[in-house]
Amino acid sequence: MTILPPEVPDFKRDILPLSGELRFPLTHDYMFTASFQHNTYALKGFLAAKLNINPDDITSLEVMNPMETGSSVDDKDIVLDVKVCLNNKTIVDIEMQVAHYDYLPERFLYQLCRIYSKSLPRGGDYSNLPPVIHIAIMDSDLFPKGDTRNTEDFLSQYYLMNTRDHQIFSRNFHMEVVSLKHLENAVDKDDPNGIYQWAKLLKSTTWKEFNMIAENNKYMEALAGSVCTLCNDSKFAEECERHLRGEWEYNSMMAEANRKGMAQGLEQGLEQGLEQGLERGLEQGLERGLEQGLERGLEQGREQGIKALILDNLEEGNSAEAIHKKLMRHFSLSRNEAEKCYERYTCEIQTASDML
Repeated sequence: MTILPPEVPDFKRDILPLSGELRFPLTHDYMFTASFQHNTYALKGFLAAKLNINPDDITSLEVMNPMETGSSVDDKDIVLDVKVCLNNKTIVDIEMQVAHYDYLPERFLYQLCRIYSKSLPRGGDYSNLPPVIHIAIMDSDLFPKGDTRNTEDFLSQYYLMNTRDHQIFSRNFHMEVVSLKHLENAVDKDDPNGIYQWAKLLKSTTWKEFNMIAENNKYMEALAGSVCTLCNDSKFAEECERHLRGEWEYNSMMAEANRKGMAQGLEQGLEQGLEQGLERGLEQGLERGLEQGLERGLEQGREQGIKALILDNLEEGNSAEAIHKKLMRHFSLSRNEAEKCYERYTCEIQTASDML
């Protein structure tokens, strides 16, 4: 089955002369999802480059989660991805993820497992399970800072394997990462049809840069046409702007909460301690009450400061080991005390998050 390009503007006539900034770059997950879902021809070129196969060997691409252009997107509940069935067999799920969120490895693993578990109907034969690949395109590190699993590779692949002899358990189930952050570490930069060129295209922020890369690549030129069409679609642009505002508001809210948390931790602890101390002072004597109030205030302020430091470092993606060292350095804790504080407050933070 031939995968034909969609009806888009003529590249040489209508796209190549464009200049200025891209209104919605492809690193915007909503633009990425919409442009590839509505252009399986460009998607064919991208997948051929990423999976290192001949484009002519891709005879069919079925989008399994079609999204209506301009439809409302709930920022909290939806995963903006492109899920396709390749050649009526392999399921490939592609996600653009440039913003950093906590527990991304767990989220990607959950997404991969969910797709794999749903790929076989109830009562189906396990031999009919299709290969499933999750492709994450990122502009940040997958693992927290200081994590030994961190890598500066441009391309990474993750499989289940035997830890003794490193034999792959199954090739029917794995995840691949394209790191836009480490684009300069790509091995093959000369292949015009390769994933390096596609990554440069995805990261482009101006029409000039975009068109220089896309020119003379029929799949990229087709994608350029879709991007232009979507940018000029008022309904899509409105929803795209709304989605961007949601991201900005969320990031701003988290940053403000982090700043306030550090300042309020000590302040609240001191106030509560002084108040309790004064109440006790009526019974135990003013001098002793003030003394206990100050002690309690310093103690609570210290505890709030410890909690705020842990929360701040978790949001930055720092490892448990790095947080332990900061607690030991800033609060003069022993390693055992630092580990206990980390365990106690991460449990509280996770419990509070689950209740939201």
